[in-house]
Amino acid sequence: MHIFQSPRMVQQQQQQPPVDKYKLEKMFSAYANDPRDDVGSGRIGPNGMLRLLNDLQLDPTDRRVLILACKLKAQTQCEFSWEEWQQGLSALRVDSLDKLRERLQELDAELSEPAAFRELYSFTFLYGKLSSQRNLDLETALAYWKILFKDKASLVF
Repeated sequence: MHIFQSPRMVQQQQQQPPVDKYKLEKMFSAYANDPRDDVGSGRIGPNGMLRLLNDLQLDPTDRRVLILACKLKAQTQCEFSWEEWQQGLSALRVDSLDKLRERLQELDAELSEPAAFRELYSFTFLYGKLSSQRNLDLETALAYWKILFKDKASLVF
């Protein structure tokens, strides 16, 4: 069992049919290769990402956006490769926006478990820093902390 999944969720996922690869490709194509993005072909870039978040009804500062990046094992902020998309959504067993929206909500609720939160926190540190940095700069760290600790942000910041 993966740390970021409750036993109930694992059992439900095992009962679900595998994802439809054609649907994954179609979803990816709807957001990838935006001519305004300078990320190379075969990638969802910042503008495609904003459209995706809009379709998922998520604000860019919503913690579920970090959960999505974590689950897709994104290497670059505001970008997804086809491999990250396909492998991540297949692991989550989702092949539609509705299923993804629902799954992200479930994963967000699981963050009350310390191990799940620790996994997301560790991912966010690596995701937020430049590869040449050992640490996050203070401004970036504060921005991510506000997202991660959304329920407690008014107490902390």
